[in-house]
Amino acid sequence: MLEPDKAISLSEDGHLPPELRIIALMRLGLDDSAQMARFLGLSLNTVYTYRNRIKSRARNRDTFDSDIMNIGILS
Repeated sequence: MLEPDKAISLSEDGHLPPELRIIALMRLGLDDSAQMARFLGLSLNTVYTYRNRIKSRARNRDTFDSDIMNIGILS
């Protein structure tokens, strides 16, 4: 889903970076940035920034949200 040169990886200590935590919440169906911010302990502006940064790395920005929802679905 992301451009190959813009992949997101785990941090050196093995924790998920905020971008992957936001993608995980999106995959679980949470689309409200305010709820994400409260759940992750981040400011709303930070969540907006991360979501925009993730989407800007996508191969196809138009279908990115639906691509997230299709992760793990077997056809």
